[in-house]
Amino acid sequence: MKIVRKPFEVATVYTPSDLKYVPAVMNHLFDLFNTSFGEIVIDIQEKEISEVQCLIDVIKQCERLILVSHRKQHINEGILSVLNSIEVTKDLSFYVNPKPKFKLPEYLLRINAFKFKYSDWITRKMLLSMDCETIRMENCTLKPEDMKAFVNQWLNSENTKLQWLVMIIPDGYDTFDTKVFKAKKFDPKVRSTTNPHELLFNDTTSDGMDIVRKDGLLATIVQRDYVFKFLVWHERFPKDDDDDV
Repeated sequence: MKIVRKPFEVATVYTPSDLKYVPAVMNHLFDLFNTSFGEIVIDIQEKEISEVQCLIDVIKQCERLILVSHRKQHINEGILSVLNSIEVTKDLSFYVNPKPKFKLPEYLLRINAFKFKYSDWITRKMLLSMDCETIRMENCTLKPEDMKAFVNQWLNSENTKLQWLVMIIPDGYDTFDTKVFKAKKFDPKVRSTTNPHELLFNDTTSDGMDIVRKDGLLATIVQRDYVFKFLVWHERFPKDDDDDV
């Protein structure tokens, strides 16, 4: 269990293996430090969700939730019982594989960041409903038409929240023609050489295509055999660059 007291004080707590004693420990620490839970990891690899419900009932809220299981599939009702019991305020790492027709609770669509290990249950409608800063989808099965719909929605919106979307498509996909968005070849002159996206992905975006929204916001579309990226340049020339000159 990791407890975070703002701004940066972090404590790792080792609790008894018998879960029935853990809620009392958690409640005591919560009262003692008068703090909230920063990051919570719930591993349901070898347990049924009902077995950890006593812990879930205590947590109530956390900044970051990591839900982990590598089983083939989990019952949707069990996963929802976790997500509806714990209010996630910032980030959700969703490393579980729900059954078809699973839907995230409505409020989660507006948190800061999503990471999905299994994304084959995510539909175009769900993707277009996500109002997040960052979205990473692995094992994705969405099609080029879904990617185009995402780009088109951003291009015709006033969304200033989105930073990036990354899709990993194991079976590959047919790249689409970006001319429909009046895209132009990546131009390094219209942005800083200090690229926060490169630092994040240890990669380059120079093979991408640039599009500009009517409000002047620049974005880059990167299409490769198994990867689709959509990157938004909120600051083309960050102030830190000037400080380094």
